Amino acid sequence: MTLKIKNSFSILVLLLFLEASGELFAQEAFTYYSVSGFIKDQATGEFLSGTSILIYRDSLSIQGPPLKGINSNQYGYFAVPELPSGNFILIVRRLGYKTLTRELRLSGKTPFLRLDLELESQDIRLQEVVVKGRKSDVGVVSSVEVSPELLSQLPSLSGEVDLFRSLQLLPGLTQNNELSTGLYVRGGSPDQTLTLLDGVIVYNPSHLGNFASTFNSDALQSVKLIKGAFPAEYGGRLSSVLDIKLRSGSKERHKGILGLGLINSHMTLEGPMNENSTYILSGRKMYYDAFQKLTDKNGMAPRYNFYDLNSKFSFDVSKNDFVSFSALLSSDKIYSSPGNQVSYDIQWQNAIASLNWSQVLSNSRFSNTSLSYVNYSFKSILDDTTSRVTSSDYYSVSDLVDLVLRKDVEFYLAGNNPGKLGMEISLHNYKLTYSDVYSLLIERSYGNEKDITNYEAATYLQSEFQVTSRLKVSPGLRLYFFNAQKKLNLEPRFSALYSLTDEASIKGAFSVTNQFLHLIVRNDISLPTDLWYPSTDKIEPSASRQYVMGLDSYFSDKEYFFSVEGYYKDMKNLYEFKDNARYNPQTSVVDLLTKGSGEAYGLELFLNKLSGDFSGWVGYTLSWSRRKFDELNAGQVFYPRFDRRHDISVIATYRLTEFLSLGMTWTYATGQGYTLPIGQYQIGNIDLDPNERVQFDYTKRNAYKLPAYHKLDLNLTYKFFFNSLQLETYLNVYNVYNRHNPFAYYASEVQKPTPDGTVSLPKFYSLTIFPFMPTVGITMKF
Repeated sequence: MTLKIKNSFSILVLLLFLEASGELFAQEAFTYYSVSGFIKDQATGEFLSGTSILIYRDSLSIQGPPLKGINSNQYGYFAVPELPSGNFILIVRRLGYKTLTRELRLSGKTPFLRLDLELESQDIRLQEVVVKGRKSDVGVVSSVEVSPELLSQLPSLSGEVDLFRSLQLLPGLTQNNELSTGLYVRGGSPDQTLTLLDGVIVYNPSHLGNFASTFNSDALQSVKLIKGAFPAEYGGRLSSVLDIKLRSGSKERHKGILGLGLINSHMTLEGPMNENSTYILSGRKMYYDAFQKLTDKNGMAPRYNFYDLNSKFSFDVSKNDFVSFSALLSSDKIYSSPGNQVSYDIQWQNAIASLNWSQVLSNSRFSNTSLSYVNYSFKSILDDTTSRVTSSDYYSVSDLVDLVLRKDVEFYLAGNNPGKLGMEISLHNYKLTYSDVYSLLIERSYGNEKDITNYEAATYLQSEFQVTSRLKVSPGLRLYFFNAQKKLNLEPRFSALYSLTDEASIKGAFSVTNQFLHLIVRNDISLPTDLWYPSTDKIEPSASRQYVMGLDSYFSDKEYFFSVEGYYKDMKNLYEFKDNARYNPQTSVVDLLTKGSGEAYGLELFLNKLSGDFSGWVGYTLSWSRRKFDELNAGQVFYPRFDRRHDISVIATYRLTEFLSLGMTWTYATGQGYTLPIGQYQIGNIDLDPNERVQFDYTKRNAYKLPAYHKLDLNLTYKFFFNSLQLETYLNVYNVYNRHNPFAYYASEVQKPTPDGTVSLPKFYSLTIFPFMPTVGITMKF
């Protein structure tokens, strides 16, 4: 529902009331005992999230179901309330660590027991080499948790763990083309995915073509992807969530990782600053453009480079208070080669800083408070000096600045039912420039649209309930306030899981979401032309309802995992540029946009071999993504560019020896849609350009289908020791059979001689960026 209010005072009072109410929820009867603490790595001191804590009555009942069971949260904290007095067996388990067993004696007048535990790592042959949803995590249907170590066996262009490319191999995720960035999840555009780094929004979390994320894999602790119907703690986006945590530096000793390759290099340094603080610094540099200039000096392929820097400083202030500071800086640049018909220069930068305070409030309450600063800018310059075609030129700059304050509190209701509530206040500032004629004058007169400043606030409450021994549900509610339109909206969330057997379950989820920021792109230009525009008093926030149903099953003694999920999502208040819009500095962005609606639905199949030297998975997605705008495509339904009817991924890894492994990926997707020019017409001079301009006449929107996208990648990795150094060398073969998958099509003019002189005719060009490419490199740990 939507309520009109005069000011934001009411919502702020409500936020403070809900935050303070955590004390009421957390109250416990003193006839019971509570056990809580942190789980850490024994050697490094790293907090271990997702660790299983099980409590049994005695050693004879260990083979059966536990009396109580819980997982540590993302900060390694756990709490088990309402335990009766007596003796118990506590078991702590985590993949890659030795199982820890402890005896508990609960008696006396003190109802709280603080128990900080350290796990000892062990070298094991990893069996689960595939990411999958956690069956026990009922609150997050369609969730995938990724261990960076498990992705190291897959092929990559740069030789590093390619997080985003690996995620795109899962059902429900697609890649628009070789040049696209961001994740296209279940029919949603990249701006509809909420990407968080230590709880802070990252607007563009990937480098060109998604072959690397802006986060160095050596610095990652955990990665969680929620493909749809996400819980109430997340908001501000329509489709999905990518939640990434940076790890803290090692408390054991100073150490590092250095990787050298043909087209990129990376380095990570970490260690203790003193006994209560650590640091980790990580950076990468890709110099693919320098490689191109040596190997393909006169080629038409775009030149490309990037760098990124990640850092985190962690401080143990006391046994109950932990403070960390995280930062990210990244920059990408893609530009045209000297012999290109059209000159282009496209750049984007991320700058993020975050201060985080985690605190144990009581033995069953945990809070986290963060203050973050985010700056993202994107610039596109397309300049066709030889053409009079209007659509050939384009210039835009988006500059976004956010300041966000957030607080979350975890607690337990009666019956060991976990809950979570939180609040968030965000202040946004946007600067925009755009034009269909590029000149230095326009670039220097930065900001032809007035700065837009607004804020939004939100609060949420969610919990989990074990209704029966087989049925568990997770209700949630998010309440948000949008200042520009004085809107107060409710977003209900609900998910459930029913266990058919110990190895099979059915699941379902529903959610309502809203989004206040819109990513607008030129449909007639295949190069990146991102223009980020906020909701205002004239531009409505986007809204969506999502429904998910699925079945999970293990078989063959849990050697195989099978999952099938169906989803439906409707969307309203979507925005795109009008056909033949004039992007001149005198026109407001609002006048260039048109509003429409959309829907996305599909079916995902996932078969995963979990164990053995030979492992892998096969994923298949059948999906539809549709849009309808009254002012586009004559009011008829059309399919966006990223709509892919069929998507197939085949992944295999084979451990040849203890030190030598082979990885393979093959992907196939039906061709993306493209709006093809079929004619042209000429109009008189206007605006800053004194020449007569030529306009194209197009087919129906995205009616032309490009060839199917498919390629094969291979990886061979060998690990060895030299003196005390641990080394790893790799050979990657990208695009083995040299499939030409165009990332961009554009139209320009050529002069053709005739008996009466010359005539200008349109000519179409296609560009590919990554042909058959073997790369080698070496990584050392010291």
